[in-house]
Amino acid sequence: MKNNLPILALLFLLTASGSYAQQLDYPQRSWLKDNAYTIHPDETFGKASWEYIFPHINDKRIILIGEFTHGAKEISIVRNDLVRFLHEKLGFNTLLFEAGIGELAAVDINRQQLNAAQMTSGFYLNGRTKENRELMNYVKTNNMAIAGFDVQRSGNTFITVFKNTARKQNLDTAICSQLENSFTILDRELANRKAVYDSVSSKTLLLIAGYQQVYDQLSVNKAGNFSREHVFTLKTIASRIRFLQYKLRFVKDRDWNSAWEARDSAMADNIRWLADSVFKNEKLIILGHNFHIAKSNEQLTVMGGILRTRYPRQMYSLGVFAGSGSYADNYEKETKMLPPDSAGTDLKHIITLLPGFTSYLNIPANKVNGTDWLHKNIVVNDTFIDLNSSNKMILAKQFDGVLLLKKVSPPDP
Repeated sequence: MKNNLPILALLFLLTASGSYAQQLDYPQRSWLKDNAYTIHPDETFGKASWEYIFPHINDKRIILIGEFTHGAKEISIVRNDLVRFLHEKLGFNTLLFEAGIGELAAVDINRQQLNAAQMTSGFYLNGRTKENRELMNYVKTNNMAIAGFDVQRSGNTFITVFKNTARKQNLDTAICSQLENSFTILDRELANRKAVYDSVSSKTLLLIAGYQQVYDQLSVNKAGNFSREHVFTLKTIASRIRFLQYKLRFVKDRDWNSAWEARDSAMADNIRWLADSVFKNEKLIILGHNFHIAKSNEQLTVMGGILRTRYPRQMYSLGVFAGSGSYADNYEKETKMLPPDSAGTDLKHIITLLPGFTSYLNIPANKVNGTDWLHKNIVVNDTFIDLNSSNKMILAKQFDGVLLLKKVSPPDP
């Protein structure tokens, strides 16, 4: 922050900010002044100062960039800007998205025939935005690789790759359509809160067996080394099976914690496979919700925490939050953000104190004078934290750093 705001002006802001300023002692104010850096001075995003993040990530192989919601335009703009910096200055050439592994594989394999808008067809509906089109245009222009890591399906792009792989192995492609159509139907049935285990178990197990049979047939190497299309088809089928297994288990036991952890565990396994096999020597940027990319969670085992055990010194998890505005929820309905909590320490109070539109704060691994608030529960509303509807978190436990935006709005339709 020292690069953009004189000390006296900052102290004035801290003093004038009301109840939260009164909770900050001098060491905390001093530490914040010296360690919060302005990335974008204003919401035009015309001039960025990403060099402040460089010392904390220049030796990392995996950068995880979060978002408190999937439906905020400004987060996507800031994220795209950071992706460009990581690619151009540090050689990060691969993007992994919270999207279906088979759906984005199909996009990446066929990118030469697709325009930027068509390349977003592998995302969930709320990800097919102007900002993601701009990102896909950058990806294609600069020949970056992309992949999804989710076990949930995020579109219909995989079927072409599935059929091509089956055809090359002399298998009947009709079975591919049958399996994927049945998956579509069962996905809806298993997601129904009124689903009864006895009514869905036999058909789910039958579909799992069908996928497994094709997987076994495709695993026989008839044509030498497997192509990229082939290995992603096998991995997607395995993800389909895993998804059906944990969704069926949930219908039986209604254990929400287990279901959420099963998804994050499966996504972590997909990323490990991508990092260790497909992109073995590449630097990776992972884009997903704050919940998934966090290095730990008080209540649940999360993807970022699982990956941290595998790549303890190679990762940097960057949480992203905003101070005000509105966003589009998962049903694309505009939702206004809550005002700062007047009864407790709220992250929005801190964002209010910062001079620029986008600010970056690295979180020290160990406590130092003035960082107490990073190691205590503070209020963080307008986001999913856990299944207990918690609205507090300890930032130091969940992230290595944070990006704090002044305001957000829903993406353009």
